[in-house]
Amino acid sequence: MDRGHRWRTLGWLLGACLIAGACDSGTRSDSGKDEEKPKAQSASVEGEPEELLSTDRILELHLTLDDGAMAALADEPRKYVRGGFRHGEHRLQDVAIRFKGHRTLRDWSEKPSFKVSFSRYQKGRRYKGLKQLILDNMVEDPTMLRETLGNRAARELGLPAPRTGFAEVRVNGELFGLYTLVEPVDKRMLRRHFGSADGPLYEGEYGCDLYPGDVGSLELDGGDDPERAQVRALAEAAEGPIGGLLAKEGGLMDAEAFLRFLAVSTLIGDFDGYRHAHNYRIYLDPEAGRWSLLPWGLDRVLKKRTDPFDHHSLLARKCLADRACRLDYVKALDAASRDFEELELHEELDRLDALVDAAIERDPRRPHDAKQRTRQLRKTRAFIRERPRELREKLSCWDGERELDRDGDGHGCTDCNDDDPKVHPGVPEGCDGVDNNCSGLVDDAPSCPCTELKREGVRFQLCDLPMTWAQAAEHCRQWGGHLARIDDRDQSKALAKAAAGLREEVWWIGLDDRKHEGELRWQDGGTLSFSYWAKGEPDHYACGQDCVGLKKEGKGRWRDLHCARARPFICRDSGSLGQR
Repeated sequence: MDRGHRWRTLGWLLGACLIAGACDSGTRSDSGKDEEKPKAQSASVEGEPEELLSTDRILELHLTLDDGAMAALADEPRKYVRGGFRHGEHRLQDVAIRFKGHRTLRDWSEKPSFKVSFSRYQKGRRYKGLKQLILDNMVEDPTMLRETLGNRAARELGLPAPRTGFAEVRVNGELFGLYTLVEPVDKRMLRRHFGSADGPLYEGEYGCDLYPGDVGSLELDGGDDPERAQVRALAEAAEGPIGGLLAKEGGLMDAEAFLRFLAVSTLIGDFDGYRHAHNYRIYLDPEAGRWSLLPWGLDRVLKKRTDPFDHHSLLARKCLADRACRLDYVKALDAASRDFEELELHEELDRLDALVDAAIERDPRRPHDAKQRTRQLRKTRAFIRERPRELREKLSCWDGERELDRDGDGHGCTDCNDDDPKVHPGVPEGCDGVDNNCSGLVDDAPSCPCTELKREGVRFQLCDLPMTWAQAAEHCRQWGGHLARIDDRDQSKALAKAAAGLREEVWWIGLDDRKHEGELRWQDGGTLSFSYWAKGEPDHYACGQDCVGLKKEGKGRWRDLHCARARPFICRDSGSLGQR
């Protein structure tokens, strides 16, 4: 946090305390008069989670924090501080509170999300059966309903998704607005879905997928997995064919659960989830001995109409590249789309809209106005109404009973153009502006020219063919070069300018520290004689950031990235190794 922002935040805290008269972290009524405080409780409060996680009513919850705790959260938002929690007649002391979120992380001057732990400072304590409670700010959702609707749809369609509720939240007496209450993925929830909660539960840190190199960055949220042996075995199996991972005998993933997860994620448009290795959990059911994916963070669903075959995660890409798995996914998606229509989610949207409308109107911190909300509600209704039929139209290779092959080339659901028998997986890629081999890339054969750039006797090829860093390196090798070594800042600027003219995206260059963390080297063996990092880089912000690219709109500056992300890339002619 910069110094000016910090002082503005602290100034807001002091002003809020003086206005609310709550700097002593006591509880005050809406009128500002002292009210009789309920007796503070340190023991568990009996009850069921349904008393909090219900969409039939809006609760009122109070958080109390003293000046030091509020300032500490302003400085370190993800570090727990001590505070108080009140719900009705129940008031708990020594509750752990912190901010939460990635894109949705906000400070005191806006509308922060909160994670409340009842047991962190009071071991074993529960509130209504819960160790924790999530209070989501919904700042990226003008409807303030998508997380609730998305989780309900996911649960109804067979996914182990959390339950939700609503509450108006006050901090030291001041109304912070309407929040979605989200059930944590804990033992109670796992037991409800799997019958057992004794297996290891991992959270995928931002950017972490099931690559062996990512295993160390997955966060163990529950259960035991000494030396991460079990999740490492999963990642190693994921390197092989998807058929082996999902096999009935010896497979480490529940095939039916995986296909259902993939289908429902596509159906509700969960573009911010496992589609790009974000917002997901994996759990090993100890009784079945198989892993399952769990959704999380569904506040941006029912919005973006993702293509059914547009997936960037490791397991999804492997499934879609395998004929049998791809066909099973198409079947699962067709079935899920028909079940989705039976949910009558539009009626649930109308009911919830009526429930929360007044609370949204009096929410002083909501970032969206009434017109934006009305417009997004209309789009959400259209998504719910149109999405199932729209998807089935894109699954033209399946008629509900059998796979279709219209052009007779032997490829039905794996064919990217079922009207042309000369286009299908396995045919040689031509340099003709057509994706002949159905790889998802046009003219991606090494023999096909990329955009050439010559700079002071050095020949580069700018290839707008999104690939992983390793795939790009191999493509450059087959062309007769290497991923680009850059000799100086002027050269980096010139390459970035040319690349931006083709696509405004991060472009891979030939620098990495995959072998030894912190030991950067050029892929062609050249000496790293200078660096041109963007501000704050390399930051290792996300999981597995061991490869380097030209920063988007960075004027030639560099940033570190996950090596398995597909990006365009720049090759350098190996004949220019001796140049400069």
